[in-house]
Amino acid sequence: MQWSRFYLETSGINTLQAEVKLAPSGGFSSFSVLQSAPEGHPTLRPHHVEIALFNLNTEGSPVLSETILAQILPTPKTDLPQLEGKKADFVFLNYNDHAYAKILLDENSMKNLGNCLEKFQSPLLRQLLWGTLYHMVRDAKLKATEFLRLVREKLPFETDLKLVQSTIRSAEGCINFIPDALRLSECVQMFDFAWNRLHAAAPGDAQITWAKALITSAAEAEKVNKLLEFMDNSSVPGFSFDQAMRWSVIIKANAFGLPNAIQRLEEEEKRDASDRGERSACSARASFPTEDNKAKTYERIRNDKTSSYHLLSSVMSGFSWWHQRSLLLPYTDLYFDHLPLFYKERTKEIAGAYGHNLFPFEPENEKIFQKTEELLKKTNPEEDKVMIRLLKEYLDDLTRAKKCRNLILASKL
Repeated sequence: MQWSRFYLETSGINTLQAEVKLAPSGGFSSFSVLQSAPEGHPTLRPHHVEIALFNLNTEGSPVLSETILAQILPTPKTDLPQLEGKKADFVFLNYNDHAYAKILLDENSMKNLGNCLEKFQSPLLRQLLWGTLYHMVRDAKLKATEFLRLVREKLPFETDLKLVQSTIRSAEGCINFIPDALRLSECVQMFDFAWNRLHAAAPGDAQITWAKALITSAAEAEKVNKLLEFMDNSSVPGFSFDQAMRWSVIIKANAFGLPNAIQRLEEEEKRDASDRGERSACSARASFPTEDNKAKTYERIRNDKTSSYHLLSSVMSGFSWWHQRSLLLPYTDLYFDHLPLFYKERTKEIAGAYGHNLFPFEPENEKIFQKTEELLKKTNPEEDKVMIRLLKEYLDDLTRAKKCRNLILASKL
């Protein structure tokens, strides 16, 4: 069966993009759909798509002019003569989400989307558009800084809270695609944005959503101090930090080594004597930025064989922070030296926690690429399958992040 061969017996996801040429009248003189596949999974597939054509009215709002059902062939290019002569300010190839494919917006549609994204009436379409933009970022077709700009400009108008939440998660995921030199600036802008949205949000889930975004985006001591002050004296009617949020702030206060951080940690331990409180306190202590603390914490991670998986993985989760990169330099070689030992000597759960939490994710550091590739060469394909998968995934993630960062850096030249 053809469908089975294309969709069940092969892996990977295709990308579809409209290729249009305009006649002097403004209509399409030609309309084609380009299809591509990932390098490692080169299968091109047939797709049933519903193509939506929108035109902007005098107020700049998109109005649906027409939808066309089309069959995309399993070839690099499918011509669609039925669209010739039609006009559109914005084209979306996967209206109503029929196709299992990623979508790249054509240049004209992308230009117009920046002016009208929040004005599409369908929540499903807005969700698809935000998802399309994020996939374009991940594929280095759209700068992560541009995506974050759109988030700050357009998300205040979004009325669907679930879509707000998913878009915030995408924005948080974009941080790894920002060059180190620009990362703090972008985090500060996201913090200020989340602060304003929290103060404007309706009581309930919307406030909680923006409070979590606020905590996540705090990337410098000044902002974490502001969080502590806000936690002590909330200026938002109807809102208070729940226990999980409180711990997130306390952990960050310790990670930045704020003067009262340890005292706040001890007070929070008394406030929350639960198992969650014990684990969170372990993360906070592991995060404190001194050479002595990092050395003692790493010694515990390496040799503690009595603590539970949940407790030890909490210690690991607090060890590595982006702003502590220079402090953590001595642990780069140790990570690659000790990872095979963790997989040989410890449970797969603890080895996995070590592998994920302490991996030195630095896309601008060629040494990390080299060390990862060198360790992969030393592995046994039969005995080290789990470790090989972890290393390959991180190598893929590093490569993706480097491409995304280079896209931004190239525009600065």
